[in-house]
Amino acid sequence: MRGKLGKYVSAVSRSKDGKSLFFKLKGDYGLRHFNMGGSVIIDLLAKSGVKAAGKAAAVKVAERKIAVKPARKSPARGKPVKLSATAPVVKVNTVIHKGYTRVVFEWPGKVGYTVDQSGGYATIAFSRPARLDLKPLKAKVKGILGASSLVTAKGLSVTLKVSPGSTLRNFMTDNSVIVDILEPKPKAAGKRQPAKVAKTAEAAPGTAMGKPSSTGRPVSLTPEPIGQEKEGKKSAKVLAAENKFKSIKGIKISAAPKGGGGARVSMWFDWNEPVGAAVFSRAGYHWVVFDKSKKLNIAAFRKIGGNIVKSMEQIPNKRATVIRMATVAGVNIFPRRRGLTWIIDFIQRPGKPKNIIEGRPQPNSPVGARLFLPVSEPGNAIGVMDPEVGDNLVIVPVVPLGYGVDREYVYPQMKILPSIQGVVVQPLSDDVRVRPLRQGIEVTSADGLKISTLTQAAVASRNGGPMQPFSRYFRTGEWEPVEVDDFTTEKERLMAAIVKTRGRSRERLRLKLARFYFANGFNAETIGVLSVLAKSRKAIADTPEFRGLRGGASLFMGRITDAAKDLNYGSLNNFDEGTFWRAALTAAGGDVAAAAKNLRKTAGIIKPYPRDLKIPLSLILEKAAIQVGDIKQATDILDAVNAQDPSPSQTGEAGFLEGRLMELAGNFDKAVGTWENVEEGPNRQSRAKASMARVELLIKLKEISRPEAIDELEKLRFSWRGDEFEFKLLRLLGRLYIEDGDYRNGLRTLRQAATNFRDNPKTPEVTQEMVDAYDRLFLQGDADKLAPVSAIALYDEFKELSPPGVKGEEMVRKIADRLVGVDLLDQAATLLEQQIKFRLKGKERAKVGAQLANVYFLDRKYDKSIATLDGTKEAGISEDTALKRRRLRVRALMKMNKDAAAIALLKGDKSADADSLRSEIFWKLKEWPLAAQAFRNLLRASGAKPNKSLDDKQGQHVLDLAIALTLSGNERSVSRLRDDYGGPMDKSPFGAAFSMIAAPQTKGLIDYRNIAGEVKNIENFRSYLAALGERRKSAGGIMNN
Repeated sequence: MRGKLGKYVSAVSRSKDGKSLFFKLKGDYGLRHFNMGGSVIIDLLAKSGVKAAGKAAAVKVAERKIAVKPARKSPARGKPVKLSATAPVVKVNTVIHKGYTRVVFEWPGKVGYTVDQSGGYATIAFSRPARLDLKPLKAKVKGILGASSLVTAKGLSVTLKVSPGSTLRNFMTDNSVIVDILEPKPKAAGKRQPAKVAKTAEAAPGTAMGKPSSTGRPVSLTPEPIGQEKEGKKSAKVLAAENKFKSIKGIKISAAPKGGGGARVSMWFDWNEPVGAAVFSRAGYHWVVFDKSKKLNIAAFRKIGGNIVKSMEQIPNKRATVIRMATVAGVNIFPRRRGLTWIIDFIQRPGKPKNIIEGRPQPNSPVGARLFLPVSEPGNAIGVMDPEVGDNLVIVPVVPLGYGVDREYVYPQMKILPSIQGVVVQPLSDDVRVRPLRQGIEVTSADGLKISTLTQAAVASRNGGPMQPFSRYFRTGEWEPVEVDDFTTEKERLMAAIVKTRGRSRERLRLKLARFYFANGFNAETIGVLSVLAKSRKAIADTPEFRGLRGGASLFMGRITDAAKDLNYGSLNNFDEGTFWRAALTAAGGDVAAAAKNLRKTAGIIKPYPRDLKIPLSLILEKAAIQVGDIKQATDILDAVNAQDPSPSQTGEAGFLEGRLMELAGNFDKAVGTWENVEEGPNRQSRAKASMARVELLIKLKEISRPEAIDELEKLRFSWRGDEFEFKLLRLLGRLYIEDGDYRNGLRTLRQAATNFRDNPKTPEVTQEMVDAYDRLFLQGDADKLAPVSAIALYDEFKELSPPGVKGEEMVRKIADRLVGVDLLDQAATLLEQQIKFRLKGKERAKVGAQLANVYFLDRKYDKSIATLDGTKEAGISEDTALKRRRLRVRALMKMNKDAAAIALLKGDKSADADSLRSEIFWKLKEWPLAAQAFRNLLRASGAKPNKSLDDKQGQHVLDLAIALTLSGNERSVSRLRDDYGGPMDKSPFGAAFSMIAAPQTKGLIDYRNIAGEVKNIENFRSYLAALGERRKSAGGIMNN
């Protein structure tokens, strides 16, 4: 080290514990340091014009491997230069992970780089220039506040503005430079309490930590720290919880999280597709039900659950996964979700759903009397018998998180039970039928459901009081809707009046003109007039009518963000009209379910509105009625819309919604026919929506194959772009591709959805779906079904999805195996070298070192194989790993003709594998007696018995031994071998060859140099020799011995 750094360092020493190095510097240098994988990088920065006596600089290191670089100036911005036409193009991708944001720079070849962080800026300086598209970094990306790049004579420099307190880590994989921006660590409110926390996926196998695999094994039930309190000051709630749980070993109670609750423990249930869940409690038991079937390791769950879970069982069901458990008193279970994974938290707090599903009696529904429970994406209805109570339940899991029933509803023929997630029906009659629909769950009866609607008084009473007239801020009486022919005349009259007036009179007339434009559907003109009004008097912008007009106009123009600013303004708070328009805004933003209740509650607001407002608002109300399953109201609204001469675009939207209504009513054929008619219409948006709805329904009914559905949806990709429709289309299409085994197109399509719609609240779910699919490919074996080259290309294209920690390392090793399988040995070695240099230590480093040594062996780089084994020696490795490493070293020594060293390594090893290696060495050295002894040991280890039938492997051992004995001249042993195994060998494929080799002395000893010639017509023997040669050459699968 002193030799390489002699210009800068005069002496180097280390502490007794080996954890610190001391450098005596020759000058006054600044320091810059950062981590790169498993290395600590320290740059010595020269300070201009100043030289100082050497000072000792102590550097505390946590890794074994330290790289110290000579002084280098920080990457200078420098003068920009013009890029040459041949400059490479660098792709930039970003992926949001939990706790960090990953930025991937994909270079076409190897490139040098440095990463420097100063304050809120991170600079990545590449050693050569390139073309770079910064759009992925300039879009809204978590943790990145801005990005810029500069090409100078020294190369390409990229500067990222990062969130305050963020830290960086970086490494290189193949030709990609990866920079992770880690979220700032939250500051504890007081001194940190020591608590056992369930570890991440980097926990060692066999521990109770970490996320479970797809088999559903649980994580540790040690509570997560849910907040910190100052030492010595515990709240009454925490003290009570500690007292309640003090008898439970391993349970630590922390302060409750925001919103209440006590200690939390979790169980994870992984799925590779969207799955609905139901969670409820009954008769002292907690139930968790998923609408897909999977066999779980309940014993593992129960064992790790300890005293907090008193009992747990999986109730057999071919169509679902049904779990029933009992916990200590006071603990309830709550679902949450991460991607496709459902997580069940055990928390000490009352169980209530976050979002309430309200049952709606519809005695006069066109499909007959029914109870409708509105919720999107319900799963299959699951029939289960409760073993405790002895009755039957029908459980409907749902996909949306937190939707459940908050109370028990009792009807003559059934009960709806309380739930935290999903819907639970207890039939009291055999003829009750439960059917999930797209918009909710329908409960009917073959004999007619005996229900009645609530009176208006009852509805008002349940909602908290008597019915009241709507409060309004619009002066609809002063609106002046006119026919098309009269519009210009009226507009000119109003504008002329404005010109002739001054002061407040002009303001009143301008407001009248704004109302006129709004009432007649001229929204841009409405906003223009209001802008002039606000310039003349700012205070008018605070009035409810002004905000309502401008917000409504923005809403009709599709400017959701602008509309939200006005419609959520405080001056509209106390008006029913404000409630209605805010609900309409929520529905227009795509969340009809959240808006439905207030839309239906205030639907009468639009009664006095003119036609140009009433039709678009009625269509929003139609969506709400369909969402809550009110067929009658939805039918009435559609009839009213069609009676008002809607425009072509409004007719298309009404047709699309009519198809939804037919689907809700269970008339699927008519729904498909209605959508097909809309697809023939003039409105592009309605055509696209109808096409996708039709394909979705046909998929659900299993009337269209997956490839056919993909083909239909692909045609829609450019039919309507830029809004929620395109996001849903890309997500559905990506899922279908993956389900069909086309991972490349599936991941590309999902990446497009996540990239183009970064602000969509469901984008993190899409990203997680991609991570889960990548996980299934390279950790759960789906990539094994693909051609090796295809699997490797997929890994390379989407490697930003690689998980960190142990799972990521395992993934790299599996890819290396696939590379070896297609003889891409250099690429496999590069991958494994990076693992060993930057990521691994201890036992895993030794294990992967053996894998890398094997790659070098297969590549006939035997010296590198030995050097790798020497460089990855670690203490405490398993016997199995040590054995594999030793045998691999033996084989490498054999190939280097160091047979004595190889034999010495096998000393004391009495295993069959060791004898196989010895036989190979002695055969090569023509040490026939020693080879015979090794073959005799192999024959004994194979379980062969004299005069008993032999399998092919045992027959080969007998023939090997016969050849070695014959070539050693040991006729007595050959004769004994012939007596013991002659009969069974005659019946084996090696009979003819054995007969020739083990011939009696009277026939004369066959010269081994003439054996091949003597038996050249014996096909079995010739085949045997060829196979034997191959076995000698390949050594039979090094890493498996």
